[in-house]
Amino acid sequence: MATVTIIMPTYDRTDLIGEAIESALAQTYGDFVLTIGDNGSNPETERIVESYGDPRLRYHRNEVNLGPQGNWLDLARRAETPLVASLHDDDRWEPDFLEALVPQLLVEPDIDMVFSDYWLMDGDGVRLTEATEKESAINRRAQLAPGRVPNDLATGLRLVMAWNAPQPAYAAIFRKDALVPIEFPPEAEPLYDIWFSYQIVRRGGHFRYDARRLANYRIHVGQTTKAGFARPEDWIFQTVLEAHQADEPEACAEIRDRWAWLRWGRATRMMADRSLMEDSRDLLDEIAPDLHGTRRVMARAAASSAPAWETLAASRRLRHTVITRLRGS
Repeated sequence: MATVTIIMPTYDRTDLIGEAIESALAQTYGDFVLTIGDNGSNPETERIVESYGDPRLRYHRNEVNLGPQGNWLDLARRAETPLVASLHDDDRWEPDFLEALVPQLLVEPDIDMVFSDYWLMDGDGVRLTEATEKESAINRRAQLAPGRVPNDLATGLRLVMAWNAPQPAYAAIFRKDALVPIEFPPEAEPLYDIWFSYQIVRRGGHFRYDARRLANYRIHVGQTTKAGFARPEDWIFQTVLEAHQADEPEACAEIRDRWAWLRWGRATRMMADRSLMEDSRDLLDEIAPDLHGTRRVMARAAASSAPAWETLAASRRLRHTVITRLRGS
């Protein structure tokens, strides 16, 4: 039996899945199987998989579309190995991804998940160095000490909910035994990765961090995450805050700040469509108490006055235009 199962959920992404498969097959650590779960209906996907002729490849097409969360969970639960690593069909690993992370789990059997930093890349696979540095700083991976992460509840809550540092969907390896007991409620769909990491924290589990950038996460127009996950995101944050506010008020204050920042982003993105003005203003009114400084002032003004909302929307559009032109120069 192999040591690791690489799971790759896919849905009609025939233009990119080959890159993902090749980055898995190119691993310098070869004791793995790669299982692909096809939620789509394009026969080309199966043809691409079969074209590699590698005995480590497994392919199955779901009789019905299980959704992103259902497909991922089905693949993880099918695994017959002690370790599972997830690689999305539009992402890539560095050749030493498995070689770097697997031994850390084998040497320390109480570690539930080891995760690494990662690169951002655009739709063409070009690395985005500036955006990567910013992402690593925002999610605290740039400041997080390599090695075992303290497993006290406050640190774990910050790690997962305030910082969003672990990314088990594309930059981590975890024990199958850590996943099996967890229930994944439909309200969390499709944010199974955040919910999984949070459940490890809630159960007193252990994380380990490798500061090397061992994965490449693609940002492009067809990406599911670009559409946003307002409802499941809000449900998870609300659930976590209600569960831990009394015991960990300081960590929950940081989590609330993160949630407000995410919802600020949603409200300002709505400004690109004037028909969403009322929705945007309602959201700004709701989150204003949890914002700080200038953002709180702007949110309150835009929520209480349509002209103020229009002014803020115009300034956001101008800022976006300037940044786009600077990046293109």
